[in-house]
Amino acid sequence: MTSEHPEQPGHPEHPERSERSGRTGRAHRDAGSVTVLVLGVVAAALLCFTLLSAFVQATAARGHAQGVADLAALAAASEAVVGEPDPCRMAALVAERNGASLVTCAVGDGPLVDVRVQVPVHPLPGWRDVASAEARAGPVGL
Repeated sequence: MTSEHPEQPGHPEHPERSERSGRTGRAHRDAGSVTVLVLGVVAAALLCFTLLSAFVQATAARGHAQGVADLAALAAASEAVVGEPDPCRMAALVAERNGASLVTCAVGDGPLVDVRVQVPVHPLPGWRDVASAEARAGPVGL
C-alpha cells in the first residue's frame, strides 16, 4: 500500500521511483508508440517503393515494345521494297531476336507495312502482363 505523502518511498510520485523507471504519468502510457509509428512509416515507404518499381518496369517494357515494333516494321518494309514475297517473316524474326512476339503484320499497297508486337512484363512477383506497340513503315509519301 502506498502512503499519502509523495516524499515517502513507495509513492508513485516519489523522486526515487521516478528516477528508477525514467517514466512517469503520460510518458509511461506512450511508451512504444514511436516504434509503432516508425514501423507504419517504413511499411508505407516499402509499399510506395514496390508500386513505383512496378510502374517503372511497365513503362520500360512499353518503351522496349515500341522500339521493337519500329525495328520490325522497318525490317519488313525494307524487305517489301526489294520485292521479297514474305516481308512479315523478317518482321517476326526481328521481333523474336529482340525479346518480343509479332502479333500482327500487314503489308499494304506497295511496301507499306503495319506491325504489332508484344513484350512480356513482370512488374510484380506473380503478376504477368504484356506491353504492346504498333508501328508503320514504308517509303515516304505512302
